[in-house]
Amino acid sequence: MRNHRLRQAAHVAATGTLVVTHLAGTACIPNPVPDPHRYCSATPLDSAAAIQKAFNSFHTQVWSGTDGGVGVRLGDGRYVLLFGDTFQGTVDRTGGFANGRPSGMVNNSAVAIDRTCLTALKGKKDGGEFIPGEPTGQHYWPIGAVASGSKMWVFSMQWVKYAGGLGFRLTGTRVSTYTVPTNGNPILGGTYRRAGDSPFDGTGNQTDVMWPASVVSSGGYVYLYGSKPRAGASGNSVYLSRVPINRMLTAGAWRYWSDGKWTATPSAATALIDAGSGPEGAFDLRAMGGGCVITSRTGAFGSSGTLSQWVAPANWSRNNLDGQVLMRNANYYMVRLAEGESARDAPHRHRVAAAAAAAPADHKSRRGDRGAAARPGPATSVNRHLGP
Repeated sequence: MRNHRLRQAAHVAATGTLVVTHLAGTACIPNPVPDPHRYCSATPLDSAAAIQKAFNSFHTQVWSGTDGGVGVRLGDGRYVLLFGDTFQGTVDRTGGFANGRPSGMVNNSAVAIDRTCLTALKGKKDGGEFIPGEPTGQHYWPIGAVASGSKMWVFSMQWVKYAGGLGFRLTGTRVSTYTVPTNGNPILGGTYRRAGDSPFDGTGNQTDVMWPASVVSSGGYVYLYGSKPRAGASGNSVYLSRVPINRMLTAGAWRYWSDGKWTATPSAATALIDAGSGPEGAFDLRAMGGGCVITSRTGAFGSSGTLSQWVAPANWSRNNLDGQVLMRNANYYMVRLAEGESARDAPHRHRVAAAAAAAPADHKSRRGDRGAAARPGPATSVNRHLGP
């Protein structure tokens, strides 16, 4: 080392310059501190398997693991996944948290996926909820999202802590508006309650249609699928409404599907699926080839059930929305695919249909809001192989 320093000093004396090499990571130039909001892969995140592998390595004090998961494609091309309760904290070699517990937990989070990186999006407070809770104690679990241009709308269940039951009760649904800079962090505009939205009573029991249980956008409209339980039935009835995407917050702009036509009266909405054979209260919905596919677990909460799909072709009515059983004993399980994803790339080798073209509605009709549903076609199955 002494001879190296002498040679270096001689070089400086002779040339007046100093060349420093191989010092990164030393006390002189420390290695850069990894960004806890971000994990980048050496290979493209172009399949479900690649994305899952990246998530398996993404464990920081900002984001580590979560439940739920609804996705939306942003105007800048990124895909965003929105989650419910989210753990924070690094993990050890066994995959467990230090001291056996996470360092933190937030009620919701969001992760953007670009070509090679996962980025945990920031809320109002760095490391806090993406959709911030209210000072009066209300919090949010995302259930759907749509985007257009530089705007994003996130629909959530609102809940509060409660002494009975599971320790919380639902109070309604809300929509949060965001402006999204290109490749930047979404900026919250506000969180709003739709006029007349009160589907839960003071104990959290649902007494009316919850709008939405799932959402999809097409042709300048947002289609919102509502759900409502019925005493004695294991599932929920499913209803449909729509609103122009740029009038989301205007209550008078909403229309409700009622026996083959759109109406401005919410109470006139008729069920597409009856509760006796319907899905859970919140479900996954994908547009496909002009029709739609609902995927949901059925059965009482906390018990083993079945994973089923309800398939509506492009020409559809309530008469051909029939449940197709995909998996039995599907306890707490939901399958979701990113838009355009190949079914063979799905994590855990469970395969369902991917998103495609348009919503199951008559937005192409020239007959205005009274456009009727087309002649019912036969129910078609888009079930994919599940298992090895």
